[in-house]
Amino acid sequence: MPLYTNILTPNDYGVLNVVNITIMLATMFSVLGLDGAAHIFYWDTKSDDTRKHVFASWFWSQFLVGSIIVLLIFFIATPLSIWLFSTKAHVNTFRLASILLISGILPTLIINWFRVRRLPWSTTWFSVTMSLITVALNVWFIAGRKMGINGFFLAQIISGCIMSFVAIFFMKDWLSFCKVKIGLLKSMLRYSLPMIPTPLAFWSLNFAGSYYLQLLKGESEVGLFQTGATIASIVMLIISSFTQAWGPFAMSIREDKGASLVYSKVLVLYCAVVGIFASGIGVFAEEILMLMTSEAYVSAHYVTSILVFSTAVSGVNFIAALGLNFVKNMKPYSYSIMAGAIINLCLYYIVIKHFGKEGCALLTLVTNIIVSGFIFSSAQKRYYIPYNFKTSGIIFLACLLIVFIGLSITSGSLIYVVLMKFLLLLLLIFVIYTISLKIVGSDFKRIFVFKK
Repeated sequence: MPLYTNILTPNDYGVLNVVNITIMLATMFSVLGLDGAAHIFYWDTKSDDTRKHVFASWFWSQFLVGSIIVLLIFFIATPLSIWLFSTKAHVNTFRLASILLISGILPTLIINWFRVRRLPWSTTWFSVTMSLITVALNVWFIAGRKMGINGFFLAQIISGCIMSFVAIFFMKDWLSFCKVKIGLLKSMLRYSLPMIPTPLAFWSLNFAGSYYLQLLKGESEVGLFQTGATIASIVMLIISSFTQAWGPFAMSIREDKGASLVYSKVLVLYCAVVGIFASGIGVFAEEILMLMTSEAYVSAHYVTSILVFSTAVSGVNFIAALGLNFVKNMKPYSYSIMAGAIINLCLYYIVIKHFGKEGCALLTLVTNIIVSGFIFSSAQKRYYIPYNFKTSGIIFLACLLIVFIGLSITSGSLIYVVLMKFLLLLLLIFVIYTISLKIVGSDFKRIFVFKK
C-alpha cells in the first residue's frame, strides 16, 4: 500500500481496481464452482485414487475454460477499454491481466489440496512464499522499472508461474490428464452448476459498485474506495485463516458425537475474534491511512471503517452455509447471494450519486448482513445447528458502536485521540471476552488449534 499510494495517483489506482475486478469476475466463471465441489467430493471417499480423480477433473476443466476466456479477452480488450474508460489506453493492461486466469490455477489448486489434507504449515509456507515473490516483483516493476499498473499484474503472473512449477512437483500424481473421469466431473458439475450464477452475484454484491463509482464520480473516487477496501481487507488475515481451516475441519468431525455443539460455538468465537480485529481497524482507520498512504488517500478512512465490517460479515457465510454443504444443496446459498446482488444493482446508482464512495460501502455492508440472514435461515431449515444468534448479534452491535464512537473522536492532539481510541478498544475486548468465554468455554482451544 505505501508503494502504490506514493507512486500511483488515485486515478491510476482506480483504473487498477476496475481492471482487477473485471479479471476477478472472469476467474470466478472459469472455476465453474468446482473448487467448492472438490471439497465435498474429496470427503465422499477415503480412496486416494478416487480423490486424485477429483482434483484432476477440476484442474483440466478450469484450464480449458480459463484458456477460452483468455482468448476472448484478447479479442474484446479494445472495446472493453473504450467502454469502461472511454480510451484505448488500457487495452494491453486487460490483455496482460487476463493471463492471471491461467497462471493462478495451480497455486489455488495446491492450496486447496493442502487444506483438504489438513496440512496448515504447508498451506502457510506456500502462501507466504508466493506473497513474498509477488511483493518483491511489485517493488521492482512499479518502483524500479516505473511500469505502473502493468507492473502490478506482471508481478502476479510471474509469481503464479513460479509457484505453479512448485505445485506440479508436489501434485504430479494428482494432475495427470489420464485421471480425469468424465462421469465424476459430470457429478461434480451437477453439484456446482446451480452455483454458476453465484460468482456473478457475489461479484455484483461486493465489487460492481466500482463500475458505478467510475461512471458517476470518476477514477479518483474508485481509487479512494479501493484504498479503503484494501485497508479493510487486513481483517482477512484472520478470516482467511479461519475459512481455510473451517471447511475441512467441520467436514471431518461431522460424524463425531457433539459435533453440532462445536459448530454452534464457532459462530460466537468468530464474531468475538474477528469483531475485535475489525473494530481495531475501523477505529484506527484514519491513523492507519496516515501511516501507510500519502495525504491524497486519507479521506478513505470512512470507507475503511464500513467495509471492514462488510468483509467480516461475508466471512460468516462460511459458517452459515455449513448445513447446506452437509445436505449438498447449495441452491439457497446461490439464491441469497443473487438476491443481495439484485438489491445492490437496484440501489447503487441512487446511493452512489448522492453519497459517493461512503454510500457504496454502507450499501455493501447492509446487503451483506441481509444475505447472511437469508443463508442462515435456509440452512437451519435443512440442517439445524443450535447457533447462539443473540450473543453473536450483541457482539456485532457492540463492535459497530465502538467504531462509531471512535470515529467521532476528532478533537485534540493526535496522542489524545489515539489514547482515547485505544481505551475504547480495550473496553470492547473486556466486554466481548466476558460475554463469549462462558459460551465457547473449553472448545476454544480445540477449534483454534484445528484438531479433532
